[in-house]
Amino acid sequence: MVLLRRAGGDLPLARHFILAAPFCSGGPWKGMRMKEFIKGRSFKILLASVLILMGLLLFTAASGNNWLASLFGFVTTPMQQLSSGAVEGATQPTYEELQAQNEEYRQQLETMINRTIDYYDIKKTSEQYRQYLGIKEQNPDLEFVAGSVIQRDPSDPFYGFTLDQGSQAGVEVNDPVITNLGVIGWVSEVGSTYCKVRTVLSPDTNIGVVDTRTNDGGVVTGDAALAQEGKMKMVMLAAKNDIQKDDIVVTTGVGGMYPKGLALGVVEEVRQDEGSTSQYAVIKPYDDIAELRDVLIVVGFSGQYDILDPRQSGEDLTQDDASSQESSSSEAAPDASSSAAESQPSSAAQE
Repeated sequence: MVLLRRAGGDLPLARHFILAAPFCSGGPWKGMRMKEFIKGRSFKILLASVLILMGLLLFTAASGNNWLASLFGFVTTPMQQLSSGAVEGATQPTYEELQAQNEEYRQQLETMINRTIDYYDIKKTSEQYRQYLGIKEQNPDLEFVAGSVIQRDPSDPFYGFTLDQGSQAGVEVNDPVITNLGVIGWVSEVGSTYCKVRTVLSPDTNIGVVDTRTNDGGVVTGDAALAQEGKMKMVMLAAKNDIQKDDIVVTTGVGGMYPKGLALGVVEEVRQDEGSTSQYAVIKPYDDIAELRDVLIVVGFSGQYDILDPRQSGEDLTQDDASSQESSSSEAAPDASSSAAESQPSSAAQE
């Protein structure tokens, strides 16, 4: 009990005293404060916390997991990482070590790039031969060289291009160039490691063809106006022909330059030639000539160049006649008039 006296004078005894029991540590008030604490909210929170803690301890003991260690690790791991980073920063590699490591990474990158290139080369070749397997099965005598377009001439209105195969691979001038869909051109120039191709859209191209439905024959050649549309024309048609739209034209094999039976395209329409009574058919190739990437060069087939140029045959015949004449004149000595008579047919043959 604390006694306080008022400064203004004496008051009645009940008024002179102020009870300060809550601030006392002993006496009967001590039990009263404990009861209030037990009934209060704080005690309930404390009791609930203790019960939860005991439950966690029992669960940890039963399951074998140490949650205290996990909690400790959760708190200390960031600090360990920070200290580890500090240590690593204090032990940075030297310039020579970085240079050696960089060189090692560069070599690994080059190896990966080379393997990737080899993979795509093998994949491309495999894809080419897989696509042309059907042609080989239908024409077992054909010999192929796979080629890829490496350059195009932007000034060529007929979409000529250069391939990555040349004489070292057995490519020769006039070899047909095809895809799995049909003929798309021929070799016009050959180098040791490359060749240039003129397409079927060029007026320099002349291929004997036949309509598979009607058996009407003709010659497929290029045309400057049609080439802009990616098309060509079939000329030298018979006056009475039955060629119609959607007919398919294939090579005849006549002349020995192209194998027989290779497709060139499909008939789009038959037109009347301006200034004449003849007709021609507009042919659309199966391939988009301007977008070609991979092709096959036919370097050999049965019947290739079996039919010779008539001019060459004439020259050979003239040389044979001259040789026969020389041998006959050496064996016998005819008179001048008979010699002149025998030499006349030879002169006529040369003409």
